[in-house]
Amino acid sequence: MAICPYCALEFYLENEDDLEKGDVVNCEECGATLEVVRTNELELRLVTEDDDPEAEAEEEEAEKEEELEEEETYDEDFSDNGYYDTEEEAEEEEEE
Repeated sequence: MAICPYCALEFYLENEDDLEKGDVVNCEECGATLEVVRTNELELRLVTEDDDPEAEAEEEEAEKEEELEEEETYDEDFSDNGYYDTEEEAEEEEEE
């Protein structure tokens, strides 16, 4: 029997006897990601995003994509309004 430290639900894990310290399971009720801390008397702890390297990598990738989108929007807004991204663009416009 396992107890979710997040929602306090008691639930059974089919493979409880095969679990090892460091294994990760999910709560049946709230879906929280839990890490096995102790196996002789099953103890679980809530895994935070800081503990999860995959979640951290996904978050970093999402931030990079957001920054790229902001840059593209910035470029479009200013180029269309008479502002230039580079000095070369400004010089070309002056020559015309």
